[in-house]
Amino acid sequence: MRFRTTCIAIAAFGFVALSMASQALAQAHEGGWGRGGIGFLRGVNLSDDQKAKVHQIQTASWEQTKPLIEQLRQVHKQLASQLLGPGSVTAAQLQPLVQQEEQLRSKLNAQRLERTLEVRALLTPEQLAQAGSVHAREQLHDQERSLLRTSSPPGGAEPK
Repeated sequence: MRFRTTCIAIAAFGFVALSMASQALAQAHEGGWGRGGIGFLRGVNLSDDQKAKVHQIQTASWEQTKPLIEQLRQVHKQLASQLLGPGSVTAAQLQPLVQQEEQLRSKLNAQRLERTLEVRALLTPEQLAQAGSVHAREQLHDQERSLLRTSSPPGGAEPK
């Protein structure tokens, strides 16, 4: 029984750590999907008017996103305090917080998608084609890196 409780605690702690790491990574990428959710603009030449509109969309989106991110931080703090506090904890006790985190992440993802579609609507057909071309090149580079990683020997050492 003690082993099972320890396994649940380790799994829950890992979940919190992974959630916090993914949140930090998303924030480091300005909200995920690159450039505040609009990473597909990389390599696309925008007019000054388009740049201003993109900035307005991002600013408005950030105002909606800030409270959700703060709520997510609070949920993570609560999870951490329950996991690291004294006494036993069960998955059933953590489930409401896990559900709350899932709902907040879902809302954040919906906002990112909405923002991405708003920005996409600003692009001309030529700019969309340019974005598609950049994306295709990046996918090819990702595949090449993946092949290089899988073809190298364990430990990264070259055979002699």
